[in-house]
Amino acid sequence: MDIVAVGLAYTAATSVGWAAFDASRKSLASSFEPMALVALLMFAQVPAFAIWAAAAGAAGPSPGYGVPALCSILINVVANFAFLRAMQLSPLSVTIPYLALSPVFAVIAGIPILGEAPSALQLLGIVIIVVGAFALNAGPDTRSPRALYEALVRERGCVLMIAVAALWAVSGTFDKAAVAHSSAPIHALVQCAGIGVCVTLWLASQRRLGELRTLNGRGVAFSIAIVGAVAALGFQLMAYRVMMVSVVEAIKRAIGMVLALANGRIFFGEHISVGKVAGVVFMCGGVALIVL
Repeated sequence: MDIVAVGLAYTAATSVGWAAFDASRKSLASSFEPMALVALLMFAQVPAFAIWAAAAGAAGPSPGYGVPALCSILINVVANFAFLRAMQLSPLSVTIPYLALSPVFAVIAGIPILGEAPSALQLLGIVIIVVGAFALNAGPDTRSPRALYEALVRERGCVLMIAVAALWAVSGTFDKAAVAHSSAPIHALVQCAGIGVCVTLWLASQRRLGELRTLNGRGVAFSIAIVGAVAALGFQLMAYRVMMVSVVEAIKRAIGMVLALANGRIFFGEHISVGKVAGVVFMCGGVALIVL
């Protein structure tokens, strides 16, 4: 199979995984405190990646792995804190659209860290996907560029969410640098364990370890979340091996948001507006330009 086709298959698979993970995580949010849920989900993925690594006969990391792996773990911990804080400070409808900037930050980060520069056509596709993502996510208070700017100035959560988009984009570039010195399952295992330990230490410092409670009858949703998370991270790391991070992030954002729209309608009864349909059309056009 052509290397581009392989990369696209991995990217499509990670997009489906993230969509399943996000939908199940949203369902679980009412049963757990946010950071406790992060820790539980991270630790629950470790055995799956350990089994994958053993089955694949994966060797340990080579020299040069430690720095990018540690950077990825720390960035993801900070990004999770910032994401949750943004949700506390500002409405969902005016903060989530800014995550669409993640592919742009991935382009910026990929040049100095990985030496990756997308073509002019790919850049155009990324821009179109970002526009479509804003249209798809825009709430009643954020339907124009002016409204988005006013929300950015007014809402502290918006500034934080832009930081989250940048952090997750940069963590992707460090993930790619890490898997150049390791296998995908080994890095996924290290990353999940590292994030889980960091979050647990923070909970301990706040005397909140009691929040790491039992599943309370949410075992099915939790299991779906783990399957989705393992697929999402595993295929994402494999996609990074063969494609530019900025391209993976752009396509993942496009497919993931379309699936999120469908999941929202099917499982949570969310309304599908004309703006959301327009966003889907834009994003599909952007993906077509990227893969040409």
